[in-house]
Amino acid sequence: LNLPYDSNFFNVINDDGCLHHISKVDWDKYLQNIKRVLKKKGILRIKAFSKNCEFYKKNKPLKSRSHWILVPNKDYTYFFNKKEIYHLFENDFNIIKIEEKFHSVTPDKKFWFVILQRK
Repeated sequence: LNLPYDSNFFNVINDDGCLHHISKVDWDKYLQNIKRVLKKKGILRIKAFSKNCEFYKKNKPLKSRSHWILVPNKDYTYFFNKKEIYHLFENDFNIIKIEEKFHSVTPDKKFWFVILQRK
């Protein structure tokens, strides 16, 4: 959440599974850092868990409205829906592509693969 790079440093940033482990209260800080180090018209690629998968359905607490799941002995993970992805990035990025796909190694998990361009 504190990227040690100069402003406008990168043309491309690849978030390969970080965002879904960042606490929701820190999403703003995540976005501010990305926007600071990514050049205008730069590309941001994100891979984030989708809630449209068996893993989420099996592990979500029954009465919980939250999309967070604590995976025992591993991590705390957020599972996004498509609307949340759009809402999080729409003010600062153009969404070039958003695809939902199963993971080849863990077929019970689905991910959002998102390509964005900084406005």
